Amino acid sequence: MSQNSVLYIKWDWLTSNEQTGGTTIFEYILESSSGDMRGMHEIFRGYHEAIMVGVNQDIKSYDFRIKARNIYGEGEFSELLTVGQVDYT
Repeated sequence: MSQNSVLYIKWDWLTSNEQTGGTTIFEYILESSSGDMRGMHEIFRGYHEAIMVGVNQDIKSYDFRIKARNIYGEGEFSELLTVGQVDYT
């Protein structure tokens, strides 16, 4: 039987002109993959700097990446962040 947990994911606001292109960020787009080779899929689109994501403990790792959108369009995705379980037994 699988158990579910929650990950709290937080990122820094883009604030400098170099980061934002000199304009306001409209939203952040967060994608995830559960390591099952199905590819990345969008799990969040909005104007917050953190979210809580439900995860299945039977899955050993999750990959995340994020990008921002402003008046000029969407930026590049961040580097991939992999979150995995640690077995302390």
